[in-house]
Amino acid sequence: MKDGSGLREALVKSFLVDFFLILLSTEVLSLLNQITYKGILFFWILVIIFESIALYGLVRSRKSDFTLINYLKRKVILHWYEWLILFFIGLICATTLMIALLSPPNNFDSMTYHMARVAEWIQHQDVKFYPTAIPRQNYSPPLAEYAILHLQILSKSDFFANLVQWSSYIIAIILSSLIVRKLKGSKLCQIVTSLITATIPMLILQSTSTQNDLVAGVFCLSFAYYLLKLEDLTSWENSFFVSLSLGLALLTKGTSYIYCASIGLIIGGSILLLKNQDRIKVIIRFALIIMFALFLNSGFYFRNIDLYRHPLSTAVDRITNDNLSLSVVYSNLVRNGAMHLATPFPEINDSLNQTVASLLGDSLNPSEATFEGSEFQANFLINGDYSGNAIHSLLIGFALLLLLLKRGSTKRYTYYFQATIVTSIVFYCMLIKWQPWGTRLHIPVFLMGSILVGMLIDRLSIPKVSLVVFITGMFVFSLPYLLFNNARPLVPILKPESSVRQEKIFLYAANKIDKFLRKRPEFDENLSSIKQLFYEDQSVLRMERNKLYYLSNFDYYLDYSEVARIFDEYQVSEIGLYFDNNAWEYPIWVFSGIHAGEGEIEFRHIAVEDISKNLQQEQLPLPTLVLATREFDQTIAGVEYEIILDTNSIDVLRKVD
Repeated sequence: MKDGSGLREALVKSFLVDFFLILLSTEVLSLLNQITYKGILFFWILVIIFESIALYGLVRSRKSDFTLINYLKRKVILHWYEWLILFFIGLICATTLMIALLSPPNNFDSMTYHMARVAEWIQHQDVKFYPTAIPRQNYSPPLAEYAILHLQILSKSDFFANLVQWSSYIIAIILSSLIVRKLKGSKLCQIVTSLITATIPMLILQSTSTQNDLVAGVFCLSFAYYLLKLEDLTSWENSFFVSLSLGLALLTKGTSYIYCASIGLIIGGSILLLKNQDRIKVIIRFALIIMFALFLNSGFYFRNIDLYRHPLSTAVDRITNDNLSLSVVYSNLVRNGAMHLATPFPEINDSLNQTVASLLGDSLNPSEATFEGSEFQANFLINGDYSGNAIHSLLIGFALLLLLLKRGSTKRYTYYFQATIVTSIVFYCMLIKWQPWGTRLHIPVFLMGSILVGMLIDRLSIPKVSLVVFITGMFVFSLPYLLFNNARPLVPILKPESSVRQEKIFLYAANKIDKFLRKRPEFDENLSSIKQLFYEDQSVLRMERNKLYYLSNFDYYLDYSEVARIFDEYQVSEIGLYFDNNAWEYPIWVFSGIHAGEGEIEFRHIAVEDISKNLQQEQLPLPTLVLATREFDQTIAGVEYEIILDTNSIDVLRKVD
């Protein structure tokens, strides 16, 4: 295709098929207890051989037009400002790739369950549920971690673990341009929309992590894209990718059920209502799509039902609202929206928090709609768990409103996305409790919303000068999230004792900024929260990798280092984990050197209080050494232990002879 959409769609389909192969191979190899280096390597060798034979057959039959080769041969005609946009996108993608490769997994959820469950699976050589004090390791949808599992085993390290989310970031950018093309947007509109997607703060922050919100968001977006293409019911290929996208989304994150239900209800329902449409045929096609999607999740459903008696259990972690009411929806709508509007300026945030408090009154922190132990407070943070998307929130709000007033040939299609976004927001606020880290759960809304913003810009026919100002502003707006992620910082320059600051270029810049602020004390105070981003001597470019694991909670570093010293002193083959449900488990696997393959030490959760304790097939004797984050009172399950290392975050216990 002349605009390169054939290449873009091929990349999206390859992404979906790769995840399908990862899912299929993981479930089959798990049944055979062959989640091993040899088992996974053998599978991918077979895939490469099969694909090579298929490619050779296509070449011989001349049925392939080699879209990539032909596309590169053609002269790409772009205006200078379109090249500028692509340059900005490329710079952001290259920078996030560098950070993703340099930084190990280090956010809270990765330490407690995303990466910890991968290490557990590698030790067990299967993905079956196991006794654990951290139930999320069992009941959470596992697909993103399946992909990490393959990379971790094949590379024998976690060096490539962040690439699962980073590759999803690239596909999100591509998909947004494809959907705009489907909505009859111009070439410029497709490129602008790609930049809008690429500069979403939470996407930038998540693209360098091992969380799963971005992976889930991409599958939701591909579900919407292929549903739009399903108006042609003669294409079974589109039906397959609709079903595959749906199944993969559901197997990645529980919130995907909400977003996919909204997408299916609006876009799928519109197909059913089309004139001259065989509705019986449509219903049958949709039923097959849903059945295959659920089949893809069947292994995970079975394990959940077997242990928790529910296919979508969250064990004791209740994240859904306790009741459904308009007041709950209103409260969650206001609080979730306000979280995205936080700014670097404390005075503005104070006004925002006061406004929310006045709007909600007694409903500011309703127990039935608020995650346990949480209280609403809108703060500005550059972090993959908490950051908001302020500029994009405002742009999407304007797009939702203004596109209703614009007329055009694509009006019906844009209505679909408008209705889908509104429905998604309402369903989410109706069902999910407000959480301080909830902004990352809204990624699918912002992915769909960016498409509307791109369509609005296309409709408004903005002058080129104004467009250049806009795209440059979006790029500049993205820089703090690109450079100053507090879990994976790239550029620290102002800390007085920093070795970085002493370098001439940074020293000159720092002195100039300090001089400017000293003359303007009020301005200096207003910028205090921004300045804190610079007053660090931490960077993925300079720090040792073993320290980078602890950037989101550096107090743990010395404690866990002491634990590693104890391991070297006591030569044992098994260590017990006497943990609470928020313990940082993954670093223990890392400093033991067994997080990516077989090792000399085996870890085992002991004295588990969760229902997963029933998975212990036999009563094993307690290990000689135990790591504990729970309160300890001389005995564990009737066995006496003594403390040989006492730290603020983790203790080491030894069995008393």
